[in-house]
Amino acid sequence: TLSGQVADADPNCGDGVQWTLTHRAAGIERLIAEGAIDNGGMMPLSVTTPLQVEQGDHLLLTVKRKGDYSCDTTQLELQIHAEDGTAWNTADDIVPKFNAGNPWADNAGNPDVWWLFRETGKSMLDPVLFAPWQTARRAVQEGRGDINTIVQATAAIQAAIDAGRADPESPLRAAVDQLTAPAGPFFVDAPPLADPARFAELDIRIAALESEVQQPLDYAIGIQEGGVPNTEHAGIHDVHIHHRGEYTNLGDLVPRQMPAIIPGTQPQPVTQGSGREELAQWLTTDAAPLLARVMVNRLWQHHTGQGLVRTPGDFGVQGQEPTHPELLDYLATQFIESGWSLKAIHRLILNSATWQQDSHTSEALHNADPENRLLARMNRTRLDAESLRDALMFVTGQLDTTPGGPAFVDLATPRRTLYYRTTRSNLNTYTQLFDGADPTSIVPARNELTVAPQALFLMNHPLTLSAAETLANATRAETIDKTVTEIYRRLYARPPTESERDFAHETLTQLGHPNPEALTAYAQVLLSSNEFYFVD
Repeated sequence: TLSGQVADADPNCGDGVQWTLTHRAAGIERLIAEGAIDNGGMMPLSVTTPLQVEQGDHLLLTVKRKGDYSCDTTQLELQIHAEDGTAWNTADDIVPKFNAGNPWADNAGNPDVWWLFRETGKSMLDPVLFAPWQTARRAVQEGRGDINTIVQATAAIQAAIDAGRADPESPLRAAVDQLTAPAGPFFVDAPPLADPARFAELDIRIAALESEVQQPLDYAIGIQEGGVPNTEHAGIHDVHIHHRGEYTNLGDLVPRQMPAIIPGTQPQPVTQGSGREELAQWLTTDAAPLLARVMVNRLWQHHTGQGLVRTPGDFGVQGQEPTHPELLDYLATQFIESGWSLKAIHRLILNSATWQQDSHTSEALHNADPENRLLARMNRTRLDAESLRDALMFVTGQLDTTPGGPAFVDLATPRRTLYYRTTRSNLNTYTQLFDGADPTSIVPARNELTVAPQALFLMNHPLTLSAAETLANATRAETIDKTVTEIYRRLYARPPTESERDFAHETLTQLGHPNPEALTAYAQVLLSSNEFYFVD
């Protein structure tokens, strides 16, 4: 049985091919299968009816052009399977030794199995021309040659081709003609090469240009007011209302001004510029402290886990009212009077008795105010993505707090996570795993989801494994008590309790202490604990 395929491999050139498969026995040729393929097409070649083939018979696969074939390429594959399990395949038998010339033996060592001919009946490749290559190939396979052997063989073939091209009487002229003919494998339809002197001149110019390459210029991303130049939108101007958002359904012309719906504004048309400067001036005026309220609410949210307004992105009629409006106004006022100093508000919040509370409370108080809207305790918060990684680096003594510098992508880099690169198109990152802000959206407050991949990260990621090993090496002491005391001091800023000491002794003993791996495993357990992961 036979199988395979014939494909026109260049859809941009030629007119396709036609093919026939015949069986020649005792001088009689019988058609087995045939077909035609359009330009760029492919056709399976399959004969499932068993053929009776005797020694001396021939199976002939003929591929001919349908029309123009000046620059086309055809690919074919043929497999033959005998009843006894023997198989032949053009890809296995011919391709590895394609330059061997007729005839080809199969992989089983049977000689004279495959033959390749042109329509003229001549061999496709001249065995004399490629003899140096075959000699070199065998020498390398048998360990008698190296890359220089191949280079020398290639040079010998090139010399033979040059000689055949220069001498019409050379016996290799026919092989050269076959290789460089329009239907040959190495034909290039191109004009003659330019004058070598011209190439030498260009080389000199290229060398001169390369020696004068300027260093990259510093640049910054900037914007310019005004619409797209050379269009109807060029320049700065008022715009019409777009009814139902359709730019083709225009309403009244609206002058540029502050929206009248915002309290504290006195709508005044903007006569020069786009109005961005006027907007910035209004946002920072003492008479309209909306920006100040929004900013201090975000700072309060950052430090306590919940904002005084629990809809930090909506201070409008659909948002929640502040739980402590007087406190919000006080913080906003202090922010403005400090000259819009963020450090001053950070210091004010962190020195407050409210922030210095812990999250533990009585059952009665918790039942009375389960959402902690009255701020009788601190909200229990989880370390965000940046703080968690910074903490892992800090407790092991690896954190580099040097400010500035380019962003990094390798989590093992000891710099602060503030400089970890964010790529909008890639959401499968460390920060996204621990609920970092979505870089494609406006995120007024991060989620706090607890999912299995977070625990798997703390158990298996090289970052945490390296941190555990470094912590174990830095805290190892002559006794288990001293080691555990130092680890607890670093991680939790407190000494271990008696039960924790007993657990440490039992665990480390079972793990094979003083084996270094035992202390590393124990350190990783403490790094993955809730006390390290949450702030109470």
